[in-house]
Amino acid sequence: MARKNLLASVTASITPATESEARAEYAKRGASRSMMQSLDEMAENSMR
Repeated sequence: MARKNLLASVTASITPATESEARAEYAKRGASRSMMQSLDEMAENSMR
């Protein structure tokens, strides 16, 4: 059985995020970037 509009959620226009949502997005990206840097530093330190 085929689904109708399988990609509708992907192709739909994106509504602008509110200020608090935008801040939450930024915090998530910042946290993940910080974690990746920490993991890279730990990997470098383990090679020494």
